[in-house]
Amino acid sequence: MIAGNPQAIKEGGWRQGSILPNELVEVLRTEALVNEFDSNAVALVVTQDCDLVSLSYVSEPFFEIVILNPVESIDGNLTFGKNPRKLQFCLQPDNTAFEVSIHSRHSIDRKWLESYKPHPEHSTPMAVLRVLRDWIARRYTRSAFPDNFNERCSKVKPKIEACLKKRGSNLSGIFVRLNSWDELGDEDDYQVIVVATHPVALQEDELIDLYEFLDDVVENFDSCEGIQVIAHDLVSEAVFSLDDLRNSLKWECDHLSLRDEGPGIIAPSL
Repeated sequence: MIAGNPQAIKEGGWRQGSILPNELVEVLRTEALVNEFDSNAVALVVTQDCDLVSLSYVSEPFFEIVILNPVESIDGNLTFGKNPRKLQFCLQPDNTAFEVSIHSRHSIDRKWLESYKPHPEHSTPMAVLRVLRDWIARRYTRSAFPDNFNERCSKVKPKIEACLKKRGSNLSGIFVRLNSWDELGDEDDYQVIVVATHPVALQEDELIDLYEFLDDVVENFDSCEGIQVIAHDLVSEAVFSLDDLRNSLKWECDHLSLRDEGPGIIAPSL
């Protein structure tokens, strides 16, 4: 490993979202720095651009990667950050589907990048990179619904997740607004507004399918004792406002409850 020329990292074209070349992956495996690579896995750099190319190894000694494992098909439950522990997306150039676990992150000495350039074929689309970094950040910032709300809708959650798996790949989020973020007693209903969001560029048949999916979601919520859906809508990300984000919580397919916590002051990310 060459040491002492951080300028070479910038000159090599390294950026957030770069894919490690096969030669570097093999070196890291040989050096036992990363042990979970299989033959088809790839490593994606998630370190922010300025930190990645910093000229000081004292200030920024490491870069961070996540391990991506190929999957045969996309699970709608695991796209657009719906699940806090697993994420699926496709990479260029051949649109191969990959899955990443929130636990597959590794910090590696930044000097290793000096002698290598990013993978010449694989690339990370900006839309995918945006989802990935927001998904990682939500590991630390996501809020949770009241325990009593979770309990009331626990019986229909598997049904909603089954619908997501089959028909939710074009859905970027399900956002829920409650009339109260407190633990309500059995005599009080949670009044709920459900808004599903989608990327701007969808075909008409895809939108029709999402409308039908949302109707199924609302029907499931409405069937829960103590939960009343008073409004629902399907909107594009261009329409969903900052106010909507601040006053709603994103429905996670795998979420924990945390008492006395309502919507965050900082808007959750799409």
